[in-house]
Amino acid sequence: DTLAPWTMPTRLGAAWLLLRVWRLVALRAWRDLRAARVERHRAGDAPAGARVVAEHRSALWRDGREDEFRLVAGKVENLRVARHAFDGVVVPAGAVLSFWKQLGRPTRGRGFVEGREIRAGCVVPVIAGGLCQLSNALAACALECGMTLVERHAHTARIERDAAAPDAIDATVSWNYVDLRVSAPFAWRLEVALTGDELVVRVSAAQAGAGRPIPLVAARGPAPP
Repeated sequence: DTLAPWTMPTRLGAAWLLLRVWRLVALRAWRDLRAARVERHRAGDAPAGARVVAEHRSALWRDGREDEFRLVAGKVENLRVARHAFDGVVVPAGAVLSFWKQLGRPTRGRGFVEGREIRAGCVVPVIAGGLCQLSNALAACALECGMTLVERHAHTARIERDAAAPDAIDATVSWNYVDLRVSAPFAWRLEVALTGDELVVRVSAAQAGAGRPIPLVAARGPAPP
């Protein structure tokens, strides 16, 4: 397919886009009220006999050009803020973990900053940009240990793809109507950590289904100061 020629954005077009977005936000909130309740899970100890059944590592500082460093640093800060909502949570067997229900709305008042986000193939600065790195890692772990992706959305366009892991899972999120939701027939515990140069996501459970191995995206080179 051929792409439509680029045209200068207008205020009217921006207003129309905002209206459509808020319509989708309201529609998702209404559907969640009517459907089976999706709960926010609490941190706790791992299930008895649990072991690490899935792990995903991805580099924090690899993406973007040198002139995008401020946005990449913002992405890393957003991941640091978001990890507190996910690290240590225990999800009962059969329950659904919703990315947005667990995290809540990411606002500047909660400590989120401008980060790097891909929209329609373009890099744009947005508050809480870069959280897709966490949703990607969570989806990868879910597949690795045999969970069900109840809801997952791929990016409409990608700027780059890692040569070492061309088939890595892609799970984008956008408050609140583009969500990642996972479920498993077994109880499991999620761990999220940031090292100097990697985002590390692990799933621990006493049992796991037959999943497919996900290639790890290793860090490359030392982290900048």
